[in-house]
Amino acid sequence: MLKLAGSSLNLSIEHHMEATIQKEGSIVVPARLLAEIVRKLPDAEIDFSVLSNNNVKITCLNSIVTLQGFSADEYPALPDIAE
Repeated sequence: MLKLAGSSLNLSIEHHMEATIQKEGSIVVPARLLAEIVRKLPDAEIDFSVLSNNNVKITCLNSIVTLQGFSADEYPALPDIAE
């Protein structure tokens, strides 16, 4: 299960989705930039790979994009909210 989470000063959101996970881990990427990239990709399977020094490689068919990510340890966890 893939967990996507985001937060600003006023709003936090968390979404879980089915995914094939080869190795568990956490990474932080700029949400707006990630959304723009994914929106422009073809309607096909997307592969996310965390590379050395927190780079994230996004692959979809013939498209390859690399983003500079950040260690998830440097960011606070989202607050727990009762359902």
